[in-house]
Parts: sequence; C-alpha cells; structure tokens
Amino acid sequence: MNKESHVKELRENIRLVQFHIKNDQLKWFNQRPHLIKKNMKIKLNQFSKKDCGMRKSFLWLFFLILFGSPKDIDAKEWDANINFINFENHEKEKIIEAIKLIKTVIQDHEFKRRVKNFNFQKKNSFHENNGLSNEEIYQKIMNGAEKIGDEEVNHRMDVELELYEHPSKTIGYTYPDTKRIWINRKYFKYYRLNQIANNLMHEWMHKLGFNHDTKWSTEREYTVPYAIGNIFEEIISEKLSQRVRLKTLR
Repeated sequence: MNKESHVKELRENIRLVQFHIKNDQLKWFNQRPHLIKKNMKIKLNQFSKKDCGMRKSFLWLFFLILFGSPKDIDAKEWDANINFINFENHEKEKIIEAIKLIKTVIQDHEFKRRVKNFNFQKKNSFHENNGLSNEEIYQKIMNGAEKIGDEEVNHRMDVELELYEHPSKTIGYTYPDTKRIWINRKYFKYYRLNQIANNLMHEWMHKLGFNHDTKWSTEREYTVPYAIGNIFEEIISEKLSQRVRLKTLR
C-alpha cells in the first residue's frame, strides 16, 4: 500500500472512531501531549502538515485503546455511607442529592486537576497540608480512610450526620474523636446543594486529619478543608448552571 492509500484508509478509520469517542475524552487527551509522547512511538513526520489533526486523532485512539478511560479507578469506586440523626425525610433527601453531586465531581477529571494544581503563596501546595503534596491529598480523598472509625482504605465517606439548631454563626462542626458531624439547621434549611456539598466535604476533611485555625485569616481559605470544600462548590455550581442552560435551549 502506497503512502496516499495508507493515509486515506487511516483517515476513514479515524472518522469512525471519532464518532464513538466522547468529546470530553478527546479534550482530556489533547491537553496531555506529554502522555502521548511518553507512551507512543509513532513517527509523526511520515505525514504532511495537513494531516496534523488526523495524526492527533490516531494517537488519541491508540492511547484510549491501550490505557482506557481518563477516569481514575478510585474515583469510580468512591461512595458515601451516611448515618442520619435528627433528620426529617425531606432533609435526608437534600443530603442524598448533595452526595450524588459530590460523587459526580469526584469522578470528574476537572476535580483532580484543580486539586493537583492548587497553589498557596505561589507554590503548588495547600496551607497546613500535614506535609503532603497535592497529589497525596487527592489520593487521601480517594482512599476515604478516616482517622477514626473505619480507618481502612475503602474509597468511602463513613460518617454520622446530626442536625441541630442554634442561633450561632457556626454552620457545622466536628471533633477529632468521633465520626459524627453536626450541621446547623439554621443554615441547612436555606442552603443550596452546592453549599451543602461544600460544608460536607469541609467537615469530612477534618475526618481525614486536616485542620485549620479557628480564627479567620486570609491563609485559612487555603487550608485543605476550606479549599477542597470551595472546589466542590465551584464545580457543582458550574454543573448546575450548565443544566439550566441546556434546559433553556430545549
């Protein structure tokens, strides 16, 4: 087969493959050319410049076949086991919906990217990170091994949630010697799902061993509990906004 025939056949195969590969997967591979270069040994200069897009698609296809989906196995396995205390049925449903959104974010590669790229004082790190890198913090979230209760790696949030009501400014709190997280109904009843997710993940970060100052400071927003909670709220807000836009277009 001559070069022209080979290119023509390859182009047709790529078109068929592109029809079946999701756009987000193509985008994921396109943003990571270093992985393609590391794992593929294909001479790109054998085709002309006008075939550049076709060559990229060929590499995307090869990478997908060899290494599978960009979603992490741990992220797919991640789950939550919640024991409810002092919750009405409609309040339980609110938590359940928030957990569904949390799981969606956990499985989204954008969450992993934001955690790994998080910066504090122009360094790729969190404040009060227990000496852990961003990659290690991400992995602790995936592992789900709390410091008390079920300490084994089970890729799961294992907590007790108790609703209470108090006129204070405290949204929620926990202690290092318990699985329980207390949530103030004063705020919970008005909070949107993205805010509930923020609060849940913030308190759960304490269960994983991360802390922050009790007094407000500019640095506190860069600690693991605050930063991770904010990342969840931001991504969920973006996802919910996309849903609204899609409904509007229908």
